[in-house]
Amino acid sequence: MAAATALGLLPPPQRRQRRRDDAGVVLVHSLAHRFFDPLFTQLRLFLAPRDLYGPVKAAMLADGYAVAAGVVVAAVLANHVRRVLVPWVGQFLWWHPVQDMKLARATPHYFIEEQLLRSAATDAAALGFWALQTCALAVARALLRHRCLLADATTSTLADAKGRGSQQRIDGGGGGGGGGGGGGGRSSSSSGGSTGPRAAAKRTAAATASSACLTDGCRIVYLCLCLMQVEYAYAEACWAASWMHASAQLLLRGSMAERLFTHRLLTGDWHLVRADYSEGSAQGHWRGVLVIAGLLLWWMWRAVQPLRRHGVVGVALSGLPLLGGLLGVSTAHIIKYSNKYFIWLEMSEMLLTWAWLMLGFALVGTWRLCDHKSPK
Repeated sequence: MAAATALGLLPPPQRRQRRRDDAGVVLVHSLAHRFFDPLFTQLRLFLAPRDLYGPVKAAMLADGYAVAAGVVVAAVLANHVRRVLVPWVGQFLWWHPVQDMKLARATPHYFIEEQLLRSAATDAAALGFWALQTCALAVARALLRHRCLLADATTSTLADAKGRGSQQRIDGGGGGGGGGGGGGGRSSSSSGGSTGPRAAAKRTAAATASSACLTDGCRIVYLCLCLMQVEYAYAEACWAASWMHASAQLLLRGSMAERLFTHRLLTGDWHLVRADYSEGSAQGHWRGVLVIAGLLLWWMWRAVQPLRRHGVVGVALSGLPLLGGLLGVSTAHIIKYSNKYFIWLEMSEMLLTWAWLMLGFALVGTWRLCDHKSPK
């Protein structure tokens, strides 16, 4: 109302200029929202589903931004320990795709052969264990998310109840002053003769402290699982990119001998390309082909989800292609000059840990800035 009154007091030329400026600001905000919304939507899915992102964010920040930063540090360190001790937990079926990307770039036909041999050697038990592990981690994330949300709701309810109780005691303090003398002796004798209320208060404090520790532990493990999901998605995308690069390299720039070799591999004519051919290896070959085809189709189906959600035009005009292009170009550059970056690749575990720490602190800082600027 005050802005409209001030606008009405301006002269007509300044009023038109002010309206044009406001329209320009609205247009810029609309374009920025259209550009960043698909990107932020996809990134938020790593933390929580779309309808639960707000409650999960509130649960992470329930004890303040400093505690949230500490939870981020603990989750990153826990993920680093997991990556060093048991790197196969929560990862893609072939959890380290850097060597595959190097092989696909150097000799694409040999990469395809190695992939088929590896898939043929992967038995049903290994595939079942990988699928069971993936489902178990998804269920664990859902349960931990529910526990964090339940703890946040319980804390908010208790805080509201304490606030109402304090307000009622303040409001009723004036009326209870006259009988204070008589009740004082009974209260004193009761507290002196029994330690029941004190013991109950201690038990309540201990239960509250243990519940808070359990909630913090759930937050740490939940964030660690979220980091594992991001690393899983990156490893799977690198593996799929290796297949796309090897296929394109053979189709566009491969020699006739390489194409014939690959064709015989894919069609099962192993007796023409391998000396150790047997009937069992032929059956394993087709099992490997089906495994790789299924994994590639599953990855492609999930990769086109942003297209189904935002449309082709919305995704093309958003920041998703830009982010994907930056990650792809950076990864391809590192793979191409892997000899030059050998020391950095050997230190990749430590560098990745520092990168997760910086991204986690940046996320907490962004949440604080957004909450500070949002209207109360």
